[in-house]
Amino acid sequence: MLPAVHSLLPQCRSSGTGARSERLRLCLTDSGDLITFQDHWTGHRSPGEPGYQRPHVHVRPFDDPRNGQLPGAEEHYYYDPSLGRTGPQPGGAH
Repeated sequence: MLPAVHSLLPQCRSSGTGARSERLRLCLTDSGDLITFQDHWTGHRSPGEPGYQRPHVHVRPFDDPRNGQLPGAEEHYYYDPSLGRTGPQPGGAH
């Protein structure tokens, strides 16, 4: 049985302070591999703060959804702000 397709999980930052929400989506590839889309739709921190990342998605292996890397995958896939408002954008625009 495959895990649930959608979930919204609270996660702590590495410092242990605050929390962010992320969505995990599990997908089965054409080759039969299970992968995880880790959706950081709120981004990380505020523009101008150290470690800031605008809203983005990671593509990760199923067995390491927190830090794993897939060969050929980018580290971040950023939302295109021209497609709609997804959260805080560079420069503080909402």
